[in-house]
Amino acid sequence: MKNKILNSSILVLPGGAPDLMMKRIKEKKLTAILKNYQQTIVGFSAGAMIQLKRYHITPDEDYPDYGWYSGLGYLDDFDIEVHYQGSSHQKRHIEKAMDDSGLEVIAIYEKGGMICEPKGKRSYFGQIDFFSLPEQK
Repeated sequence: MKNKILNSSILVLPGGAPDLMMKRIKEKKLTAILKNYQQTIVGFSAGAMIQLKRYHITPDEDYPDYGWYSGLGYLDDFDIEVHYQGSSHQKRHIEKAMDDSGLEVIAIYEKGGMICEPKGKRSYFGQIDFFSLPEQK
């Protein structure tokens, strides 16, 4: 796996369970090699979440409890909510995540996405909602 990753020009991180994905990465001793990966990375759902330094999980049928988890740390200046539907349940947990982290949350609907480039440049496509922290006085 290490050689395949090192010799690739694109890395695809699939969806699924982000906490279990990070557990497998650690078990396979891939953390360092992935943290230092310099090529293009594409992430879907859980694969997008683990690209963050820390990410929250909103309770759903797979995760009964709200929680924070450690990711790979490629990105650390925002948080995301994947599979966003605009529900009051999701909005409540986004507010909690912003209170806990002090970070804005980018909510990505099923037909939305974002591209993060070096030096913090971001672009968006499809349906996205932005949740910002209140201005400090």
